[in-house]
Amino acid sequence: IGNMHWAMGVIDFRNKGFRYYDSMLSSPHPNFVPFLRKYVSDEHKAKKGKELAGIDDWKLIPTSPPQQKNTWDCGVFTCTFADFFCSERDFNFGQENMEDLRLRIAATIVRGTF
Repeated sequence: IGNMHWAMGVIDFRNKGFRYYDSMLSSPHPNFVPFLRKYVSDEHKAKKGKELAGIDDWKLIPTSPPQQKNTWDCGVFTCTFADFFCSERDFNFGQENMEDLRLRIAATIVRGTF
């Protein structure tokens, strides 16, 4: 976001909507849902040759992600949002866990096990 901040958008096919996870801001840019809706629609049409039924009804699904208490941990929060979301785990972490999570991310990269 603005070349300075990380956040995560999710296209939620199970619940037919879009999710926004941001450790600093409570809501996405106004173009977030229209942009992702168009992306999904265009991809579906390109791959399946037809419109995706009901895509115009897909909305922003409310989220309440943990919030950072500084200006530099957004990348760690966002990587952890992705990890926990894909693992279907509760977001039971916060600012106090950043040092350990940063080390875990670094170890994962070094081991090449991501």
